[in-house]
Amino acid sequence: MIIIIGDLFTIPEIASAAGSKRVYNYSKGFITYNKKVVVINYSNIYGKYRGSIDGVEFYTPLELEFRPNKFIIRRYYKIKKVINIFRFINKLKKKETINLMIVYSRNILLLLISLVIKCIYKFKCILEVTEIPTKDIRIFKKYKFFYHKLVLKNFDGYICISDYLEKYVKKHINNKAHTLVVPPIFDFESNTKKSFIISNNEYILYSGSLTINKDGIDDLIEAFSLVTNKYPNLYLYLSGVWENNFTKNFIYNLIKYKKLISRVKYLGFLPRNEINNYIYNAKLLCVTRKKNRETVASFPSKLIEFLATGKPTITSNVGDIGKYFSNGLDIIFYEPGEPKDLAKKIIYALDNYENVLNIYQNCSNTLKKYFDLKMNVGKILENFI
Repeated sequence: MIIIIGDLFTIPEIASAAGSKRVYNYSKGFITYNKKVVVINYSNIYGKYRGSIDGVEFYTPLELEFRPNKFIIRRYYKIKKVINIFRFINKLKKKETINLMIVYSRNILLLLISLVIKCIYKFKCILEVTEIPTKDIRIFKKYKFFYHKLVLKNFDGYICISDYLEKYVKKHINNKAHTLVVPPIFDFESNTKKSFIISNNEYILYSGSLTINKDGIDDLIEAFSLVTNKYPNLYLYLSGVWENNFTKNFIYNLIKYKKLISRVKYLGFLPRNEINNYIYNAKLLCVTRKKNRETVASFPSKLIEFLATGKPTITSNVGDIGKYFSNGLDIIFYEPGEPKDLAKKIIYALDNYENVLNIYQNCSNTLKKYFDLKMNVGKILENFI
């Protein structure tokens, strides 16, 4: 049996969140190797707290249908949540052998809980690293030695989403660490295209986190403003969750300033099946990350989903993207943080659409070579079990 525990995903609500999709794909992959998978949601999720989705069992130890109004009751259930985790794992251990626990979190309390579980039940415990581990832990800014050497170092291995993070683990956490680079994974065997039309408009689609410093939504708006005169029937659709109200207001003001109110549509945060329909019916897809330490360390899982559709996808070349793809051969790159270059590539793709489609047919072999679900999950089992 394999346990996946964390607070950077919400199962069974997969939607379009990168963490949830990664855990869901891991789980499906393990099942293909006849491994039972149980996912434990450490997040404060209310509603159905136990069940299964596509053969993947899930459990939310908060065990609450609704959020209590009183603060003291909420605190009580948060304490009980920790106790419930130990009780649940103890029950699992009595029924079956637990081979591995994957921890997907940057929450120091959950990391410590996981290490205690590892010591009590004596099974391997590995850490999923998809972003810089100290990204959200500002209180430990002056105490990274404690965090790295006394907490993170004690895991049995590390699954890193990029070469940068593998080097980070070996440099700052454990230079003898057992690491494995697993990029975003995708189930190509069950990938089916949607055939029905959801919009009469030709549109460019961006779907994912709506941020400025990381995902460059402002660059996308700027670039789109440079092509609207040439393509009067082209629209821009945005889907996802705003980073914060400041970002949301800034982007809406930018749209207004660029006189694009009638040309840019915010779709909201859509369920998985709905956003997939928008993806398959888009004229162009864009991944517009800027270049900084955070983007170099991570890898946009949305890019692999976009490319799997065969639709022309324009992206900035940051982090490990250039390790797998070549500009003009199986993808179109633009210079990160350069809206004018992005606009130029959009115009090129639209004016040479049939030729560009051929580029993305070449991409299929690259995707299956590096990002296949079963192949990558097989590497995890081979390395850690």
